[in-house]
Amino acid sequence: MSNRAGAIEALRRAATAASLPAPMRDEEQRRRELELQQLRDRLRRNLRDISDQRQLLVDQERHENGYTSAVGRGASRLDAVQL
Repeated sequence: MSNRAGAIEALRRAATAASLPAPMRDEEQRRRELELQQLRDRLRRNLRDISDQRQLLVDQERHENGYTSAVGRGASRLDAVQL
């Protein structure tokens, strides 16, 4: 039980420390942060593009399955009347 209480206290301290204002950062750290933000933005755009492409493929597959199903029903009807 004391391990749990200790873990909770450590999390509280970390949360409090994280909410404190950050000290002034040096130029290198700011540059790196900007690079990471740009990378994040680029990756988000890529993810959005991939998600859009995936949705197009899912829609296309759904339409193709509908067409295949309709053709199958038509073939079954023709088979039923022996054509």
